[in-house]
Amino acid sequence: HVISEDFEMRIAKAMGYPVRDPHGEPIPSAALVMPKDKSVPLTKLQPKQEAIVCKVHAQDAGLLKHLKRLGLIIGARVKTLEASRYDQVMRIQIRGRKEAIALGPAITNQIFVEKT
Repeated sequence: HVISEDFEMRIAKAMGYPVRDPHGEPIPSAALVMPKDKSVPLTKLQPKQEAIVCKVHAQDAGLLKHLKRLGLIIGARVKTLEASRYDQVMRIQIRGRKEAIALGPAITNQIFVEKT
């Protein structure tokens, strides 16, 4: 699959020169320089810390749909309420949602955030 550099630049311009793909992975610049990635796994947040979801490593379409239903999408603002050191279950609040949710490590290890 090959496209011309001109076509590639027109696509980038039409999309607003994104620095991340739809799942949050960094996109290199035209000079092939990767942007700095300051994201950390959701599991690294301490209680009361706030962050923005910036990347999801999930490849499972079912899990991605589940995350979307929960509101855990790229750009979502989250706050850690509790994190159990025994079973790694986290309770988080997603801005704009009434109910807090509990997530296990199978999910929290695949969600990357940037602390705010």
